[in-house]
Amino acid sequence: MRVKVSLNVDQPLKRRKKVLLGKERCVYVRFQYEKLTLFCFICGRLGHGERFCPVRLTHNPNDITFGWDLSFKAPSRRGPPLPSKWLREEVSGTPLAEVKSALDVHGQLHMQANLGGDVRNLSPVVANVGSSGQVWKLDILHELFEEDQVERICSIPIANGTYADDIIWRLEGSGCYTVKSGYRLLQNASRAMAPHISAFFSAVWNVELPPKRRRLAVNNICPFCDSPGETVVHLMRDCATCNQLLAAFNLVPSHVLGEVSWIDWLASFFLSLSVNDRRLVLVIYWSVWYSRNKLVHEGYKSSIYEIITFVSAFIREQDSFCVLKDTTRPSLTSHWMPPPTPTIKINFDSAFNQHGSHAVSGALGRNSEGLIMAACAVPHSNVPDAFVVEALACQQAVLLAMDAGLSNVIIEGDSLTVIKKINDDSHDRSVIAPIVADIKELAKNFSTISFCFVRRKANKAVHALARECRSCQTPYY
Repeated sequence: MRVKVSLNVDQPLKRRKKVLLGKERCVYVRFQYEKLTLFCFICGRLGHGERFCPVRLTHNPNDITFGWDLSFKAPSRRGPPLPSKWLREEVSGTPLAEVKSALDVHGQLHMQANLGGDVRNLSPVVANVGSSGQVWKLDILHELFEEDQVERICSIPIANGTYADDIIWRLEGSGCYTVKSGYRLLQNASRAMAPHISAFFSAVWNVELPPKRRRLAVNNICPFCDSPGETVVHLMRDCATCNQLLAAFNLVPSHVLGEVSWIDWLASFFLSLSVNDRRLVLVIYWSVWYSRNKLVHEGYKSSIYEIITFVSAFIREQDSFCVLKDTTRPSLTSHWMPPPTPTIKINFDSAFNQHGSHAVSGALGRNSEGLIMAACAVPHSNVPDAFVVEALACQQAVLLAMDAGLSNVIIEGDSLTVIKKINDDSHDRSVIAPIVADIKELAKNFSTISFCFVRRKANKAVHALARECRSCQTPYY
Protein backbone atom coordinates (compact mmCIF):
# COMPACT_ATOMS: atom_id res chain seq x y z
CA MET A 1 0.00 0.00 0.00
CA ARG A 2 1.25 3.49 -0.88
CA VAL A 3 0.14 6.49 1.16
CA LYS A 4 1.11 10.16 1.07
CA VAL A 5 1.61 11.80 4.46
CA SER A 6 3.17 14.93 5.92
CA LEU A 7 6.10 14.37 8.31
CA ASN A 8 8.25 16.63 10.45
CA VAL A 9 11.74 16.23 8.96
CA ASP A 10 13.33 17.32 12.25
CA GLN A 11 12.03 14.16 13.91
CA PRO A 12 13.35 10.61 13.40
CA LEU A 13 11.83 8.58 10.59
CA LYS A 14 8.84 6.56 11.77
CA ARG A 15 9.77 2.89 11.72
CA ARG A 16 6.42 1.25 12.34
CA LYS A 17 2.94 2.01 13.61
CA LYS A 18 0.18 0.07 15.29
CA VAL A 19 -2.90 -0.21 13.06
CA LEU A 20 -6.36 -1.43 14.06
CA LEU A 21 -8.01 -3.76 11.55
CA GLY A 22 -11.72 -3.98 12.22
CA LYS A 23 -12.73 -3.83 15.84
CA GLU A 24 -10.45 -6.40 17.45
CA ARG A 25 -7.35 -7.16 15.36
CA CYS A 26 -4.21 -4.99 15.79
CA VAL A 27 -1.09 -5.28 13.62
CA TYR A 28 2.17 -3.40 13.27
CA VAL A 29 2.88 -1.89 9.86
CA ARG A 30 6.48 -1.24 8.81
CA PHE A 31 7.16 1.88 6.73
CA GLN A 32 9.35 2.39 3.68
CA TYR A 33 10.02 5.78 2.10
CA GLU A 34 10.30 6.59 -1.59
CA LYS A 35 13.05 8.89 -2.84
CA LEU A 36 14.67 8.81 0.58
CA THR A 37 17.81 10.96 0.73
CA LEU A 38 20.62 10.95 3.27
CA PHE A 39 19.54 9.86 6.76
CA CYS A 40 21.28 8.68 9.92
CA PHE A 41 21.27 5.00 10.87
CA ILE A 42 21.70 5.93 14.57
CA CYS A 43 19.10 8.63 15.25
CA GLY A 44 16.97 8.23 12.10
CA ARG A 45 17.01 11.94 11.19
CA LEU A 46 17.47 13.35 7.70
CA GLY A 47 20.37 15.52 6.59
CA HIS A 48 23.43 13.75 8.03
CA GLY A 49 25.04 10.31 8.26
CA GLU A 50 25.99 8.31 11.32
CA ARG A 51 29.56 9.62 11.14
CA PHE A 52 28.34 13.14 11.98
CA CYS A 53 25.50 12.14 14.31
CA PRO A 54 25.30 14.24 17.54
CA VAL A 55 24.52 11.06 19.47
CA ARG A 56 28.15 10.03 19.04
CA LEU A 57 29.27 13.00 21.11
CA THR A 58 27.20 12.03 24.16
CA HIS A 59 27.29 8.21 24.15
CA ASN A 60 29.94 5.56 24.43
CA PRO A 61 30.65 4.03 21.00
CA ASN A 62 30.04 0.57 22.43
CA ASP A 63 26.56 1.60 23.57
CA ILE A 64 25.45 3.00 20.20
CA THR A 65 22.96 0.87 18.28
CA PHE A 66 21.82 1.21 14.69
CA GLY A 67 18.04 1.40 14.76
CA TRP A 68 17.65 2.28 11.08
CA ASP A 69 19.08 0.68 7.93
CA LEU A 70 18.67 0.60 4.16
CA SER A 71 15.42 -1.36 4.43
CA PHE A 72 13.65 1.99 4.97
CA LYS A 73 14.28 2.85 1.33
CA ALA A 74 11.41 1.69 -0.84
CA PRO A 75 12.42 -0.20 -4.01
CA SER A 76 12.19 1.64 -7.31
CA ARG A 77 8.81 1.50 -9.04
CA ARG A 78 10.51 1.18 -12.41
CA GLY A 79 10.80 -2.55 -11.93
CA PRO A 80 12.91 -4.99 -9.95
CA PRO A 81 16.67 -4.92 -10.52
CA LEU A 82 18.14 -7.58 -12.76
CA PRO A 83 19.67 -10.28 -10.58
CA SER A 84 23.35 -11.09 -11.01
CA LYS A 85 24.04 -14.69 -11.94
CA TRP A 86 27.23 -14.78 -9.91
CA LEU A 87 26.99 -15.29 -6.15
CA ARG A 88 23.46 -13.84 -6.07
CA GLU A 89 21.55 -17.09 -5.80
CA GLU A 90 21.93 -19.72 -3.12
CA VAL A 91 25.59 -20.64 -2.85
CA SER A 92 25.20 -24.24 -3.95
CA GLY A 93 25.08 -26.25 -7.15
CA THR A 94 25.89 -24.61 -10.45
CA PRO A 95 26.60 -21.02 -9.26
CA LEU A 96 29.33 -22.28 -6.91
CA ALA A 97 30.89 -24.31 -9.71
CA GLU A 98 30.85 -21.24 -11.94
CA VAL A 99 32.57 -19.20 -9.25
CA LYS A 100 35.32 -21.77 -8.71
CA SER A 101 35.93 -22.10 -12.45
CA ALA A 102 36.25 -18.32 -12.76
CA LEU A 103 39.14 -18.24 -10.28
CA ASP A 104 42.20 -19.33 -12.25
CA VAL A 105 45.49 -20.42 -10.70
CA HIS A 106 47.35 -17.12 -11.01
CA GLY A 107 44.35 -14.93 -10.23
CA GLN A 108 45.01 -12.77 -13.30
CA LEU A 109 41.69 -13.59 -15.02
CA HIS A 110 39.36 -11.66 -12.77
CA MET A 111 35.62 -12.26 -12.64
CA GLN A 112 34.32 -8.86 -11.65
CA ALA A 113 31.17 -9.39 -9.57
CA ASN A 114 29.45 -6.04 -9.29
CA LEU A 115 27.39 -7.19 -6.36
CA GLY A 116 24.59 -4.85 -5.40
CA GLY A 117 20.88 -4.33 -5.70
CA ASP A 118 18.55 -6.70 -3.87
CA VAL A 119 20.02 -7.39 -0.43
CA ARG A 120 17.97 -10.57 -0.03
CA ASN A 121 19.72 -12.18 -3.00
CA LEU A 122 23.12 -11.23 -1.54
CA SER A 123 22.49 -12.48 1.98
CA PRO A 124 24.52 -15.73 1.63
CA VAL A 125 27.86 -14.01 1.01
CA VAL A 126 27.44 -10.23 1.57
CA ALA A 127 26.56 -8.28 4.71
CA ASN A 128 25.40 -4.66 5.05
CA VAL A 129 27.49 -2.30 7.19
CA GLY A 130 25.34 0.83 7.28
CA SER A 131 25.88 3.58 4.73
CA SER A 132 29.44 2.39 4.15
CA GLY A 133 28.08 -0.25 1.78
CA GLN A 134 28.53 -4.02 1.90
CA VAL A 135 31.30 -6.41 2.84
CA TRP A 136 32.00 -10.08 2.25
CA LYS A 137 30.93 -12.64 4.85
CA LEU A 138 34.29 -14.22 5.53
CA ASP A 139 32.93 -17.07 7.63
CA ILE A 140 30.80 -18.36 4.74
CA LEU A 141 33.53 -17.80 2.14
CA HIS A 142 36.04 -19.79 4.20
CA GLU A 143 33.60 -22.69 4.29
CA LEU A 144 33.21 -22.68 0.51
CA PHE A 145 36.61 -21.83 -0.91
CA GLU A 146 40.32 -22.31 -0.37
CA GLU A 147 42.33 -19.62 1.40
CA ASP A 148 43.93 -18.19 -1.75
CA GLN A 149 40.54 -18.08 -3.48
CA VAL A 150 39.01 -16.25 -0.51
CA GLU A 151 41.71 -13.59 -0.75
CA ARG A 152 41.02 -13.05 -4.45
CA ILE A 153 37.24 -12.92 -3.89
CA CYS A 154 37.65 -10.36 -1.10
CA SER A 155 39.73 -8.18 -3.41
CA ILE A 156 36.70 -7.78 -5.73
CA PRO A 157 35.05 -4.39 -5.09
CA ILE A 158 31.37 -4.70 -4.15
CA ALA A 159 29.06 -2.16 -5.71
CA ASN A 160 25.91 -0.89 -4.02
CA GLY A 161 24.00 -0.79 -7.30
CA THR A 162 23.09 -3.48 -9.82
CA TYR A 163 25.47 -3.85 -12.75
CA ALA A 164 26.21 -6.56 -15.27
CA ASP A 165 29.05 -8.96 -14.47
CA ASP A 166 32.10 -8.84 -16.71
CA ILE A 167 35.43 -10.59 -17.28
CA ILE A 168 38.42 -8.28 -17.19
CA TRP A 169 42.21 -8.40 -17.48
CA ARG A 170 43.42 -6.98 -14.18
CA LEU A 171 46.91 -6.05 -15.38
CA GLU A 172 45.53 -3.22 -17.54
CA GLY A 173 43.55 -0.22 -16.39
CA SER A 174 41.22 -0.60 -19.38
CA GLY A 175 40.40 -4.20 -18.47
CA CYS A 176 41.56 -5.43 -21.90
CA TYR A 177 44.61 -7.57 -22.64
CA THR A 178 47.67 -5.93 -24.20
CA VAL A 179 51.01 -7.35 -25.30
CA LYS A 180 52.82 -5.09 -22.84
CA SER A 181 50.80 -6.37 -19.89
CA GLY A 182 51.41 -9.96 -20.99
CA TYR A 183 55.13 -9.27 -21.19
CA ARG A 184 55.03 -7.75 -17.71
CA LEU A 185 53.29 -10.84 -16.36
CA LEU A 186 55.88 -13.16 -17.91
CA GLN A 187 58.72 -10.99 -16.67
CA ASN A 188 57.40 -11.08 -13.11
CA ALA A 189 56.99 -14.85 -13.34
CA SER A 190 60.58 -15.34 -14.52
CA ARG A 191 62.69 -14.43 -11.52
CA ALA A 192 65.86 -15.81 -13.12
CA MET A 193 66.11 -12.96 -15.65
CA ALA A 194 69.47 -11.18 -15.44
CA PRO A 195 69.36 -7.53 -14.29
CA HIS A 196 70.87 -6.17 -17.50
CA ILE A 197 68.33 -8.12 -19.60
CA SER A 198 65.51 -6.71 -17.51
CA ALA A 199 67.00 -3.22 -17.90
CA PHE A 200 67.15 -3.77 -21.67
CA PHE A 201 63.46 -4.64 -21.96
CA SER A 202 62.53 -1.73 -19.69
CA ALA A 203 64.54 0.64 -21.86
CA VAL A 204 62.80 -0.67 -25.01
CA TRP A 205 59.33 -0.11 -23.54
CA ASN A 206 60.25 3.37 -22.29
CA VAL A 207 61.17 4.64 -25.76
CA GLU A 208 58.45 7.01 -27.00
CA LEU A 209 57.29 5.49 -30.29
CA PRO A 210 53.81 4.74 -31.65
CA PRO A 211 52.85 1.02 -31.77
CA LYS A 212 53.35 -0.82 -35.05
CA ARG A 213 51.87 -4.03 -36.42
CA ARG A 214 54.19 -6.87 -37.36
CA ARG A 215 53.55 -9.53 -39.98
CA LEU A 216 55.33 -12.87 -40.14
CA ALA A 217 56.29 -14.93 -43.17
CA VAL A 218 57.85 -18.40 -43.23
CA ASN A 219 61.13 -17.98 -45.13
CA ASN A 220 64.64 -18.95 -44.08
CA ILE A 221 66.50 -16.75 -46.58
CA CYS A 222 67.31 -13.09 -45.89
CA PRO A 223 65.59 -11.11 -48.68
CA PHE A 224 68.22 -8.32 -48.49
CA CYS A 225 71.52 -10.20 -48.71
CA ASP A 226 70.29 -13.72 -49.69
CA SER A 227 72.10 -15.25 -46.73
CA PRO A 228 70.70 -18.49 -45.31
CA GLY A 229 69.29 -18.48 -41.82
CA GLU A 230 67.20 -15.33 -41.42
CA THR A 231 67.49 -15.20 -37.64
CA VAL A 232 67.35 -12.44 -35.07
CA VAL A 233 71.14 -12.52 -34.75
CA HIS A 234 71.48 -12.06 -38.48
CA LEU A 235 69.09 -9.11 -38.53
CA MET A 236 70.65 -7.35 -35.54
CA ARG A 237 74.32 -8.04 -36.25
CA ASP A 238 75.23 -9.65 -39.59
CA CYS A 239 72.82 -8.25 -42.19
CA ALA A 240 74.67 -5.93 -44.57
CA THR A 241 71.64 -3.68 -45.10
CA CYS A 242 71.12 -3.18 -41.37
CA ASN A 243 74.84 -2.48 -40.82
CA GLN A 244 74.84 0.15 -43.59
CA LEU A 245 71.86 1.88 -42.02
CA LEU A 246 73.48 1.91 -38.57
CA ALA A 247 76.73 3.23 -40.02
CA ALA A 248 74.84 6.00 -41.84
CA PHE A 249 73.73 7.32 -38.45
CA ASN A 250 77.12 6.71 -36.77
CA LEU A 251 75.80 3.73 -34.83
CA VAL A 252 78.22 0.81 -35.15
CA PRO A 253 77.59 -2.09 -32.73
CA SER A 254 80.39 -4.41 -31.64
CA HIS A 255 80.57 -7.65 -33.65
CA VAL A 256 82.38 -9.62 -30.95
CA LEU A 257 79.89 -12.26 -29.92
CA GLY A 258 81.95 -15.24 -28.77
CA GLU A 259 80.22 -17.25 -26.05
CA VAL A 260 77.75 -14.45 -25.34
CA SER A 261 74.14 -15.04 -26.40
CA TRP A 262 72.51 -12.69 -28.87
CA ILE A 263 70.24 -11.17 -26.23
CA ASP A 264 73.24 -10.36 -23.98
CA TRP A 265 75.04 -8.81 -26.93
CA LEU A 266 72.01 -6.75 -27.94
CA ALA A 267 71.36 -5.64 -24.35
CA SER A 268 74.97 -4.44 -23.95
CA PHE A 269 74.81 -2.53 -27.22
CA PHE A 270 71.42 -0.98 -26.54
CA LEU A 271 72.14 0.08 -22.96
CA SER A 272 75.39 1.76 -24.02
CA LEU A 273 73.46 4.24 -26.18
CA SER A 274 71.86 7.52 -25.21
CA VAL A 275 68.07 7.90 -25.02
CA ASN A 276 67.85 9.51 -28.47
CA ASP A 277 70.13 6.87 -30.02
CA ARG A 278 67.98 4.11 -28.52
CA ARG A 279 64.97 5.56 -30.26
CA LEU A 280 66.96 5.83 -33.49
CA VAL A 281 68.09 2.20 -33.30
CA LEU A 282 64.52 0.99 -32.80
CA VAL A 283 63.29 3.04 -35.76
CA ILE A 284 66.09 1.59 -37.92
CA TYR A 285 65.28 -1.98 -36.94
CA TRP A 286 61.59 -1.35 -37.51
CA SER A 287 62.22 0.24 -40.93
CA VAL A 288 64.35 -2.76 -41.94
CA TRP A 289 61.52 -5.09 -40.91
CA TYR A 290 58.96 -2.91 -42.74
CA SER A 291 61.09 -2.90 -45.91
CA ARG A 292 61.58 -6.66 -45.60
CA ASN A 293 57.79 -7.23 -45.42
CA LYS A 294 57.23 -4.93 -48.39
CA LEU A 295 59.78 -6.92 -50.40
CA VAL A 296 58.42 -10.33 -49.39
CA HIS A 297 54.71 -9.58 -49.67
CA GLU A 298 54.59 -6.90 -52.38
CA GLY A 299 57.82 -7.47 -54.31
CA TYR A 300 59.06 -3.88 -53.85
CA LYS A 301 62.70 -3.49 -52.76
CA SER A 302 63.54 -0.20 -51.04
CA SER A 303 67.00 1.23 -51.58
CA ILE A 304 69.35 2.16 -48.73
CA TYR A 305 68.80 5.86 -49.54
CA GLU A 306 65.00 5.46 -49.29
CA ILE A 307 65.25 3.75 -45.92
CA ILE A 308 67.63 6.43 -44.59
CA THR A 309 65.29 9.17 -45.82
CA PHE A 310 62.33 7.45 -44.19
CA VAL A 311 64.14 7.07 -40.83
CA SER A 312 65.24 10.73 -40.83
CA ALA A 313 61.77 11.98 -41.71
CA PHE A 314 60.17 9.77 -39.08
CA ILE A 315 62.49 11.06 -36.34
CA ARG A 316 61.87 14.68 -37.35
CA GLU A 317 58.11 14.10 -37.28
CA GLN A 318 58.35 12.58 -33.81
CA ASP A 319 60.43 15.50 -32.53
CA SER A 320 58.00 18.07 -33.90
CA PHE A 321 55.08 16.17 -32.41
CA CYS A 322 56.74 16.13 -28.97
CA VAL A 323 57.31 19.90 -29.15
CA LEU A 324 53.69 20.47 -30.17
CA LYS A 325 52.46 18.20 -27.35
CA ASP A 326 54.50 20.11 -24.76
CA THR A 327 53.23 23.50 -25.96
CA THR A 328 49.57 22.47 -26.08
CA ARG A 329 49.50 20.68 -22.72
CA PRO A 330 47.31 22.59 -20.25
CA SER A 331 49.12 24.02 -17.27
CA LEU A 332 48.25 22.55 -13.88
CA THR A 333 48.80 24.40 -10.66
CA SER A 334 51.33 22.96 -8.22
CA HIS A 335 49.59 24.24 -5.08
CA TRP A 336 46.12 23.94 -3.59
CA MET A 337 43.62 26.52 -4.86
CA PRO A 338 40.60 27.52 -2.72
CA PRO A 339 37.13 26.93 -4.21
CA PRO A 340 34.60 29.71 -4.85
CA THR A 341 32.02 30.47 -2.17
CA PRO A 342 29.90 28.50 -1.12
CA THR A 343 31.54 25.44 -2.69
CA ILE A 344 33.58 23.03 -0.58
CA LYS A 345 36.62 21.37 -2.14
CA ILE A 346 37.42 17.83 -1.00
CA ASN A 347 40.80 16.35 -1.87
CA PHE A 348 41.38 12.60 -1.72
CA ASP A 349 44.46 10.39 -1.67
CA SER A 350 45.58 7.02 -0.34
CA ALA A 351 48.45 5.13 1.23
CA PHE A 352 48.92 1.53 0.07
CA ASN A 353 50.93 -1.31 1.59
CA GLN A 354 51.46 -3.77 -1.23
CA HIS A 355 52.83 -6.59 0.94
CA GLY A 356 49.98 -6.64 3.44
CA SER A 357 47.18 -5.67 1.00
CA HIS A 358 46.31 -2.96 3.53
CA ALA A 359 45.48 0.59 2.50
CA VAL A 360 44.13 3.81 3.94
CA SER A 361 42.04 6.32 1.99
CA GLY A 362 41.94 9.91 3.13
CA ALA A 363 39.64 12.82 2.31
CA LEU A 364 40.02 16.46 3.37
CA GLY A 365 37.35 19.13 2.78
CA ARG A 366 38.14 22.86 2.90
CA ASN A 367 36.13 26.00 2.16
CA SER A 368 37.01 29.15 0.23
CA GLU A 369 39.09 30.43 3.15
CA GLY A 370 41.12 27.24 3.39
CA LEU A 371 39.49 26.18 6.68
CA ILE A 372 39.00 22.46 7.21
CA MET A 373 35.29 21.59 7.19
CA ALA A 374 35.52 17.79 7.30
CA ALA A 375 38.16 15.07 7.13
CA CYS A 376 38.33 11.29 7.32
CA ALA A 377 40.77 8.40 7.12
CA VAL A 378 39.31 4.96 6.38
CA PRO A 379 41.34 1.71 6.39
CA HIS A 380 40.79 -0.98 3.75
CA SER A 381 41.85 -4.62 3.73
CA ASN A 382 42.27 -7.12 0.87
CA VAL A 383 43.05 -4.34 -1.59
CA PRO A 384 44.64 -5.79 -4.76
CA ASP A 385 46.57 -2.71 -5.89
CA ALA A 386 46.96 1.06 -5.51
CA PHE A 387 44.68 1.60 -8.50
CA VAL A 388 41.68 0.26 -6.56
CA VAL A 389 42.43 2.15 -3.35
CA GLU A 390 42.59 5.46 -5.26
CA ALA A 391 39.06 4.80 -6.50
CA LEU A 392 37.99 3.89 -2.96
CA ALA A 393 39.49 7.16 -1.71
CA CYS A 394 37.45 9.10 -4.27
CA GLN A 395 34.34 7.22 -3.14
CA GLN A 396 35.11 8.11 0.49
CA ALA A 397 35.41 11.78 -0.50
CA VAL A 398 31.91 11.69 -2.00
CA LEU A 399 30.52 9.85 1.05
CA LEU A 400 32.18 12.42 3.33
CA ALA A 401 30.44 15.22 1.44
CA MET A 402 27.09 13.42 1.76
CA ASP A 403 27.52 12.76 5.48
CA ALA A 404 28.39 16.41 6.05
CA GLY A 405 25.22 17.48 4.21
CA LEU A 406 27.10 19.42 1.51
CA SER A 407 25.36 20.32 -1.74
CA ASN A 408 28.08 22.07 -3.80
CA VAL A 409 31.41 20.27 -3.87
CA ILE A 410 34.55 19.87 -5.95
CA ILE A 411 36.35 16.51 -5.71
CA GLU A 412 40.09 16.68 -6.46
CA GLY A 413 42.70 13.93 -6.65
CA ASP A 414 46.06 13.16 -8.21
CA SER A 415 44.89 9.91 -9.86
CA LEU A 416 44.31 10.92 -13.47
CA THR A 417 42.93 7.51 -14.48
CA VAL A 418 40.24 7.54 -11.79
CA ILE A 419 39.19 11.10 -12.63
CA LYS A 420 39.00 10.29 -16.35
CA LYS A 421 36.87 7.20 -15.77
CA ILE A 422 34.43 9.13 -13.57
CA ASN A 423 34.06 11.90 -16.17
CA ASP A 424 33.77 9.40 -19.04
CA ASP A 425 30.31 8.10 -19.99
CA SER A 426 31.57 5.15 -22.05
CA HIS A 427 31.42 1.53 -20.86
CA ASP A 428 34.14 0.77 -18.32
CA ARG A 429 35.62 -2.74 -18.08
CA SER A 430 38.32 -1.99 -15.53
CA VAL A 431 38.59 -3.48 -12.04
CA ILE A 432 37.26 -0.24 -10.52
CA ALA A 433 34.15 -0.18 -12.71
CA PRO A 434 31.73 -0.94 -9.82
CA ILE A 435 33.33 1.76 -7.66
CA VAL A 436 33.13 4.30 -10.48
CA ALA A 437 29.49 3.38 -11.08
CA ASP A 438 28.71 3.92 -7.38
CA ILE A 439 30.47 7.30 -7.42
CA LYS A 440 28.40 8.41 -10.42
CA GLU A 441 25.22 7.29 -8.66
CA LEU A 442 26.17 9.11 -5.43
CA ALA A 443 26.96 12.26 -7.42
CA LYS A 444 23.27 12.59 -8.28
CA ASN A 445 22.57 13.62 -4.67
CA PHE A 446 24.40 16.96 -5.03
CA SER A 447 23.28 20.23 -6.55
CA THR A 448 26.68 20.69 -8.20
CA ILE A 449 29.66 18.35 -8.17
CA SER A 450 32.77 18.12 -10.32
CA PHE A 451 35.77 15.80 -10.38
CA CYS A 452 39.13 17.40 -11.20
CA PHE A 453 42.73 16.22 -11.47
CA VAL A 454 45.55 18.04 -9.67
CA ARG A 455 49.26 17.47 -9.36
CA ARG A 456 50.62 15.62 -6.36
CA LYS A 457 52.10 18.82 -4.91
CA ALA A 458 48.62 20.34 -4.74
CA ASN A 459 47.37 17.22 -2.98
CA LYS A 460 50.10 16.86 -0.35
CA ALA A 461 47.91 17.77 2.66
CA VAL A 462 45.52 14.83 2.25
CA HIS A 463 48.44 12.62 1.22
CA ALA A 464 50.09 13.38 4.56
CA LEU A 465 46.79 12.55 6.29
CA ALA A 466 46.60 9.13 4.60
CA ARG A 467 50.24 8.31 5.38
CA GLU A 468 49.84 9.38 9.00
CA CYS A 469 46.92 6.98 9.45
CA ARG A 470 48.53 3.97 7.74
CA SER A 471 48.54 1.97 10.97
CA CYS A 472 44.91 2.77 11.79
CA GLN A 473 42.54 -0.18 12.06
CA THR A 474 39.33 1.85 12.51
CA PRO A 475 37.93 4.83 10.56
CA TYR A 476 38.60 8.35 11.86
CA TYR A 477 36.37 11.35 11.13
